[in-house]
Amino acid sequence: MLSDKESPIGADDTIQRITDLIFTGSQPRALDLLIVLGSPTPTACYPAIEMFRAGLVPWIVVTGRGRDGARPEWQILKDALLAGGVPEDRILVEPDAVNTLDNIKLSARLIAERLGWSGLRRIGLSCKPLHARRALLTAQTHLPPGLSLSVHCPTDPMDIQPGTWWQSQQGLTRVMGELRRIGEYTQKGDLRIVPARRGQQVHLLGIGGAGMSALARLYLDSGWAVTGSDHAAKDEIATLAAKGVVILPDQSTAPEGTTLLVYSPAIPRNHPALIAARQWGIPVQSRSKALTELLAQRDVICVAGSHGKSTTTAMLAQILTAAGIPAGHMLGGLSDGLEGGSARLGEDPLLVAETCEAFRGLDHWTPAHCLVTNVDDEHSEHYATPAALHDAFADLVARVPEDGAVVLSGDDPSLAALVARMGERVLTFGIASDNRVHPADVVLDDTGSSFDLVADEVKLGRVLLTVPGVHNLRNALGALAMALALGIDPEAACLALTRFRPVQRRWQLLAAARGVRVFDDFAHHPTEIEATLALARQNAGSGRVFAVLEPQMISRVTRLAEDYATALALADVVWLLPLSAAGEPGDTAAAEAKLRTALGQMRPSFRDAETPEVAALAVCSAARAGDIVVCMGPEGARRTAYQIAARLAEQPACPTAPAPVAAVATGDQPRLLQHGFAAQVASQPNAACILSGDEIWSYARMEKRAGLIAGALTTRGIGRGDLVAVTMRKTPDFVAALLGIVMAGAAFVPVDPRMTRAGMGRILRRAGARLTLTDDTWHALQTGFDLPITIAALLDGVPSTPPELQDASPEDLAYGIFTSGSTGVPRLVGIEHRNVVSYFDQCLGKIFRAEDYRVVPASASISFDAIVHQVFCTLSLGGTILLVDDIASLAQSPHLSKVTLLGGTPSMLRAFLDQHDLPATVGTVNLGGEPTPPELLNRLRDFPALRRVWNIYGPAETTMVAFAGRFDEAEASVQAGRWIGYPFPMVRTRIVDAAGQTVPQGEAGELLIGGPTVGRGYLGVPEQTKERFFTDRHDSNLRWYRSGDVVRQLSNGSFHFLGRSDDQIKINGARVELGEVRAALMSCPGVADAAVLAVDRAGGRTQLVAFVVLDAMTDVAFLREWLRLRHAPILAPHRILAIDTLPVQVNGKIDRQTLVALAKSDAAMQSDPRMSDGTGDEVLAIWRNILGRHDLDAEDDFRAAGGDSLAAMEIIMAVETRFDTRLPPDAMDALTTPAAMLRAVSHHVAPAVQEGDLLHRQRMYVAGWSGRAARPDALVRTLNPDAAQALFWVFQGDAEFTALSGALGTGVALHGMRSGHQIMDYTPDTIERLAETYASEITKLLPEGQIHLGGNCQGAVIARAVAFALRRRGREVARLVLMEMAKPWAYDAPVDLVYGRQSVLNPFRKGDDAPAAFAAAYTQGFARHFIDGEHGAFFQPQNVGSLATVLRSILQPGEIK
Repeated sequence: MLSDKESPIGADDTIQRITDLIFTGSQPRALDLLIVLGSPTPTACYPAIEMFRAGLVPWIVVTGRGRDGARPEWQILKDALLAGGVPEDRILVEPDAVNTLDNIKLSARLIAERLGWSGLRRIGLSCKPLHARRALLTAQTHLPPGLSLSVHCPTDPMDIQPGTWWQSQQGLTRVMGELRRIGEYTQKGDLRIVPARRGQQVHLLGIGGAGMSALARLYLDSGWAVTGSDHAAKDEIATLAAKGVVILPDQSTAPEGTTLLVYSPAIPRNHPALIAARQWGIPVQSRSKALTELLAQRDVICVAGSHGKSTTTAMLAQILTAAGIPAGHMLGGLSDGLEGGSARLGEDPLLVAETCEAFRGLDHWTPAHCLVTNVDDEHSEHYATPAALHDAFADLVARVPEDGAVVLSGDDPSLAALVARMGERVLTFGIASDNRVHPADVVLDDTGSSFDLVADEVKLGRVLLTVPGVHNLRNALGALAMALALGIDPEAACLALTRFRPVQRRWQLLAAARGVRVFDDFAHHPTEIEATLALARQNAGSGRVFAVLEPQMISRVTRLAEDYATALALADVVWLLPLSAAGEPGDTAAAEAKLRTALGQMRPSFRDAETPEVAALAVCSAARAGDIVVCMGPEGARRTAYQIAARLAEQPACPTAPAPVAAVATGDQPRLLQHGFAAQVASQPNAACILSGDEIWSYARMEKRAGLIAGALTTRGIGRGDLVAVTMRKTPDFVAALLGIVMAGAAFVPVDPRMTRAGMGRILRRAGARLTLTDDTWHALQTGFDLPITIAALLDGVPSTPPELQDASPEDLAYGIFTSGSTGVPRLVGIEHRNVVSYFDQCLGKIFRAEDYRVVPASASISFDAIVHQVFCTLSLGGTILLVDDIASLAQSPHLSKVTLLGGTPSMLRAFLDQHDLPATVGTVNLGGEPTPPELLNRLRDFPALRRVWNIYGPAETTMVAFAGRFDEAEASVQAGRWIGYPFPMVRTRIVDAAGQTVPQGEAGELLIGGPTVGRGYLGVPEQTKERFFTDRHDSNLRWYRSGDVVRQLSNGSFHFLGRSDDQIKINGARVELGEVRAALMSCPGVADAAVLAVDRAGGRTQLVAFVVLDAMTDVAFLREWLRLRHAPILAPHRILAIDTLPVQVNGKIDRQTLVALAKSDAAMQSDPRMSDGTGDEVLAIWRNILGRHDLDAEDDFRAAGGDSLAAMEIIMAVETRFDTRLPPDAMDALTTPAAMLRAVSHHVAPAVQEGDLLHRQRMYVAGWSGRAARPDALVRTLNPDAAQALFWVFQGDAEFTALSGALGTGVALHGMRSGHQIMDYTPDTIERLAETYASEITKLLPEGQIHLGGNCQGAVIARAVAFALRRRGREVARLVLMEMAKPWAYDAPVDLVYGRQSVLNPFRKGDDAPAAFAAAYTQGFARHFIDGEHGAFFQPQNVGSLATVLRSILQPGEIK
């Protein structure tokens, strides 16, 4: 044995060249067929067995006669395959070959005869490593052209190995002999060694671009001679030149010898080189076309999408490399972490390619697998319309073969329809937990993230990602999801990403000089710019963010100018470089002007920079220590970034940003929102400010906490004019956050975590929000809020000496409140300090008195301006705030007896009174938000301590409350219902008709509200502000608001509310636009049209009823689940009715009267088979009545059905009263469906479900099944009853029954039974009862003969029980087939196990031997069968044939092997 230091060959490079000539091999991959070349030992079969068990190969050919007199090699190989679990019907035998050439040629003939080559594209060869190269070359010569070939060698230590062959004399001899044999075969013409397209010469026009330089690398790897030209001198050109690319200075012509010219998308079509090439007959191709042709024989993984393609491609390529798969890659950026940088051809047939949609690039690809990150309005101009762009992505995915992987982002609404259409075949990924692949336990910081990878609810490993940002977390999830789909070991994939190095120009730190950090980023679309600047803002702390943007593409900038402005609003200062047209024709000046106009409205402090040099000089002059500079866009932005970095390195240290200047205190200092609190701190510092559970906070403690928060915000540069979102639970820190924000001079925007709605995050960005304070950063990120931080993290590292605070001015914003928007997007109302001070001046101590505000529950949702009233009125009057989730939880508070004031909607108060008496301490009740029924007023009169009942009214746009009236002061005719009282003293009112003219006294019209409490308008959307707000033409200081409320003024000066002039309503006090609800419905895939009505119920409650037109693939249950996962509960209609089409009037408008009639006719309750006993009927009736959902199902979720805390109280009380039982206070958290509540109640009021009930429910389900029943009450149905063969099978539903019967054909009588799905809990008693019934019917249908029995999923559990029941009747089952059982259930006779090859329930999918649990459960043996499809999709047309083939083989007589 020789050591490697004593190599007889000599130089290491010589050893490597010989190794490359002889040895080759690939990792296991999906194949259409695998040929096992003849061998006297069974080890050659090991790769075949492993890949078959993993579901990677459906057919295996064994070939070879072997030496005369010895046992045939094909027989040795076949026996090994059978022993390894490969069914005999999946093995093809070629018995005559005596050498490698025969192995290949005779196998090719056999395949043509038995299978046909049509449809076979990916062929594998299995042989010893020493013969791998010769086998591959022989196959390339003698198998049909166009195949994707790979070699898979067993790991047998007795074989000659590529890493050690030169260390033994035997190895040297065998390798040299193999070299001679390859030479002899070549001389005879039995094999050809032809490097791919060697001798061809390609010229790349525009070679310096990222995509073109990557293409150049692939051509080099393929053996082409490569030349190129580019007008710009780029670093990448020098790198390519060093690799052998000839760079030509002349761009006007291609060099002599060129056989193909490829041009960059940026090259104009009239370029001289293109014209000359066509004249000379040189083929000309676009980059996309050339790339797809070059990779035509590869198994390409297309990574497509509008954003994140480069990083996701690089991540996936790194995972494949780390997993030992020498796959190729191609991406549109340079990667320092990948061999080959931007591109490498690789040795494995797999190649992961960034697939750009520009210039209709998607049309050229036929991917083996496909991953789509997202779809945005990017390059839609190349597809005529955005809809056509979406169709192009869908067509790309549709071209993936059936056995290919499809991985789509489940977070992107634009992909929702495609996800729904692909069904269970698609593997979804994203941050939301309803994706099949998603993260858990996420930790995000400035340097990256860490998270648990979860796939199909199973944690697979921990990922440490060193690239920051939520967008990169999504990129990683996409790469990991594709890796899982390809069968990569999850732990290896997770580990690979810990070593990931970012692609260049993706948040690339160029310099950190003089305290200033400079980043270079290719972000060029508004979505990418927004993500990049959000990351910069997160990293900047108290520093500023400078943005330099080089806009790209005339059409993009023209179309998305306002979106650019919104994204750039995250920066403090913006420098704008000239627009780069990138070869696109059009009016550059007009596009730049449109962008400047949009920027001027959103970000006044933007500046033009004529050149990168000018921009660099300006940025360096303005930058101070702590600032971040981000240069975004194509080449001009990159040059700017490098020049800034160079200049900063030469300059002295930058000055530190100045500290905020404190406001000068004067005796006439303006009063602000927080000043009432400050006065109470000064007068009674030790008084109780907050009650929260057992905790009591004093005013002094609250002031100290709020001051710390204010100082931390000031340190971060947040102050006057800034917005800070607050999305937290109600804790003392929530109140401290509101106070701290206004003490810092900023304004707060409270958002209930339970009521986040689509678009809120974007609106906050448009309005310039700087930060989000939260107690759950992950939830905030998931729901679209930027830069979330907890109070603890905010206060961490704050200097011990607090900074000077800067007070706001009266004209500055104090807070913002979201309201519903008719376009489907909520609006953000801005309220200034002077508005609030005017409101306090009118009501504090007058309408709202200090004795009433001694203890006030903060029961309103923090998303409503009522919380501002409850918090700041109480603090200004020196009272104590009792923190409770809502009025329902107030009933459980130990401090209930201390409350002095209650406020809420009449519905909430009525529900409270149904459960508790009004505490004797309550002297005042404030009602608002909906009409007050007389019945409630009568009940309130029964409480003698109650002195005042106020009805309060006011839109959020006019600062909390504008009207108030005591019910005992109202006229008798309007004492209840819709009376809203009198306007506050400083409130101006007008009632106008549709033309804006004032109506006569007593007539109805729209209410206009004016005065000092009218807010600033809708933040970030000036056009919507103009629709509702206007300035008085006679008094420029008087602002008016068009309320949309229709009212009339009574003779005593008070007002009566009549309704709305638009589609806005109130639900439990919250304003909701019917248009926003409709928009939420229309966002669901499969909803063709929708209409929404508000219907008044008895008792004064308003409910939403939706009418929807659905396609064939969508139902109401799916729609409710969609709304539950993606929209706030307030947008979920109480009832959803599916109809064929929406009725319309003659004028084409929706016929609302007809819809109202439909809603009323639907009100009749319907029985439910799962609740059919008396108790169940009553429980379901209670739920339906209270929720107003007469279509409610036993398994419908409480929240998804429109339930809220008020309805929860009513349901619990009604159930407790009817059944004389007690449910826990949090019952609705655990008993979330009628069926769940029935089970809880049944323990007290009813016996267990009787057998007759179970069978009755089952008969109701199978009543509509296909097939013949032996008698009217039979549960078994039969299709093709006269056939000779019979199979009894337990299904989930009729669709599976009919699909399998069709696939089996008329030769099999299929007897269908139904599992216990939805009719019972799976207990030994219920399983046995159902099984006994089926066994009884089976013996009557088949009195004698063999019984073949099986079932899928839950049906397999029932089938096994039926087998035992038949045995008790003296009948043994001939073949028991258990399909997709999640775990083995013991059976003491042979069984057949059926699993989908890629099913998540398949315990053999990784190629492991049978787990010990299976051997222990099936002591008499078991056979394994693998079928096409994933769990839940086996009965679909493309898969059911595979199942039928397996079942036909089982029905044939024979023993289980």
